[in-house]
Order: sequence, then C-alpha cells, then structure tokens
Amino acid sequence: MVLPSGILQHLPASVVIIDIASAPGGCDYTYCKKKGIHAKLCPGLPGQYAPKTSGEILAKAIAIEIGNEIAKNTYNTVST
Repeated sequence: MVLPSGILQHLPASVVIIDIASAPGGCDYTYCKKKGIHAKLCPGLPGQYAPKTSGEILAKAIAIEIGNEIAKNTYNTVST
C-alpha cells in the first residue's frame, strides 16, 4: 500500500486523493473515510486521457524494472 494510515495521518482532512492505481488501489480508504479525507479510486485515468504519454511512461518503467532484475540476477550469479 502506497498511502497507509501512517502516512495519511499527517495529511489535513481538506486533502483530496485521486488514486490512479488498479483496484483495490494504493490508499487506505477505510482510514480516509474515518478521518474525513476525500479519496477516489480512478483506475485507468491516465490511459483514458493521455494514452500515448502514459504508455511511454509505463514502457520506460517496465524497461527499468527488467534492467534491475537482470542486474540483480547477474550480480547474484557472479557473486555466488
């Protein structure tokens, strides 16, 4: 979870959270409701309004993650 209660507790109740993660989202919605913080799950929002840009960002993020995994596996292979 990206925004657990431990982080949310530092935010004012006037904050608005637009969660663009896939369901169930990355926010503690139970805590938000309890504290009066407005939080809305909007999965797919970037792809609906900026498909090319969001696709490019996602492709770069995936490439970085793949590179990190390759580097980690290469390091583990060499060091053992």
